Parts: sequence; C-alpha cells; structure tokens
Amino acid sequence: MINKDKNIQGFTLILSLVLLIAMSLMGGTLIVLSSSDHRDNNNDDLSQQTFYVAETGLLEAEKFLVNTFLGLPRRAINNGSESSITDTSSKNIPPSNTEKVDTSSVCYRSFKNIISLENVVAHHTGGSFYKIVKPIVDEVYASASGKEEKFKDQEERLLNNYTYEYFMVNVGKAEFQEAGSSVAQGSIDVIKAGTAYRIYACGIYDDAARVIQIREDFETIQKSISKISSLSDNSDPLTINQINRWITTKENHASNIQKVFYLWEGGMSFHGGLIGAVIGSVYFSRKYHYQSGHF
Repeated sequence: MINKDKNIQGFTLILSLVLLIAMSLMGGTLIVLSSSDHRDNNNDDLSQQTFYVAETGLLEAEKFLVNTFLGLPRRAINNGSESSITDTSSKNIPPSNTEKVDTSSVCYRSFKNIISLENVVAHHTGGSFYKIVKPIVDEVYASASGKEEKFKDQEERLLNNYTYEYFMVNVGKAEFQEAGSSVAQGSIDVIKAGTAYRIYACGIYDDAARVIQIREDFETIQKSISKISSLSDNSDPLTINQINRWITTKENHASNIQKVFYLWEGGMSFHGGLIGAVIGSVYFSRKYHYQSGHF
C-alpha cells in the first residue's frame, strides 16, 4: 500500500504538470486571439480611413479640372512636392490628355481594368491628406495641454501616413442635360454637348517603418537567392558552409514576412496538447492501476 501511494503521488505530480501545460496553452491561445481581434479592428479602421482619403483624392481631382477650365490657380503634386499652376492659356478650353501617366505608381497598378492607358490630363502623386485637415486638427486642439498635446502628436503622426493619388482621362464628347427656366416659356430642359472625364483616385496608408522592414526582408531574400545560385557550382566545404548560412538567412527573413505562427488559424493549437494529456493520463492510470472513474 505504501508503494502504491507513492506511485499515485508521483502520478498526481505528472498530472498537475500536464494540466498546467494544457491550461497555459489555452491561456496563450486566448491572448493571441484577443490580440488578433484587436489588430483586425485596427486594420478595419485604417481601411475605412483610407477610403475617406480616396474620396478626398476624387474631390481634389474635380477641383483641379474645374480650376483648369476656368483659368484659376491650381495645385500640382508630384511625389508629395506641391507647386502652383497659374497658366490661364487653357481658360474655357476643356483639358485634354497631354501628360504621360506613371504606370509604375501604386494607384495605377491597383486598377486592373485599365487597358493601354498612356496619356492623361494630369497625374498627381503623394498628396498629403494631413495638409488638408490640418486646420481642423489645429482648431480641435487649440487649447490642448498635457495629455491632450500628446494625443495631438499621435493624431498628426497617424494622419501623416495617409496620402492620396489621382489621375484623370478625357474620354471625349458627351451630352448632358441642363435644367433652366424662362419667364415667358416656363421651365425647360436643354440638351448640350460637353466633355466627359473619368477620374481614378486612391487613398494610400503608408506606415513607413513597417514598409521599410518588409522591403529590407525582400531585398535580403533576393540577395540570398542570388548568392546561393552563384555558389551552387562549387562543392568544397567552405562553399557549402556559406550556402547553408545564406539559406538560413533567407528562411529567417522569409518567416518575418510569412508569419508562420498564426495560432488563430489553427497552427500550434492547444487541441493536440489536450488530446495528448488525455492519452497520457489514461496510460498512467492503467500502469499504476488507478481507476479511471475516480481520475
């Protein structure tokens, strides 16, 4: 009986450790799920705000078209650098497709339905969303102090990550309906010939630190692949050692991008540990003749 009690006590210790591991895995999984939900909510907020920035791009493009036709000053934006255009020679002349479109831009490549578009009325990139809303931010935080100033700094850093881009195309003549009125004849509708434009606009969120890190990972992976390819013709021990190091480097940077350990998608789930704990418990209960019902 003494020997049996000792066996049972040893089994209790093992069981406690197994249950502790299982509960730790469950707790860790819950933490990861919570952080994943928090990140998803943040991404949804960023996506919605980026959509509003895209709408701002549409409004800025319309303003540019109207001011060009009226011969008024308008802003030109090239990779965030703004300049003022005061040329009035195009007054009352519908703007035509006279500029080359930048086919390498993020906004242009995001539209998959564009076919062989070369010339546009204007293509402006890197427009600062913060410059547009800065008067509103300054007004809201006009009397800020202490913690409110810290919130203002955070808001400014976030808004500075948003940019807009747009380009517009003159698609030709189009009829439009104009409503008017006359004292003698009453209300009438007049069909007139005008010029139609198609505007493409994008809102872009660019977290500089995150983007730089991803680019560095990609560059390192490309360099590693190039080195592995150039060294693969040699089979001496030193070369093999260098190849192994480049392979390790490539895999490490690839894992930074791929994020293998997604617990919320089933990887490294606690279910396997729980099943293993049950199987181990049954095994020890039978080995030491401990009744499974009591266990």
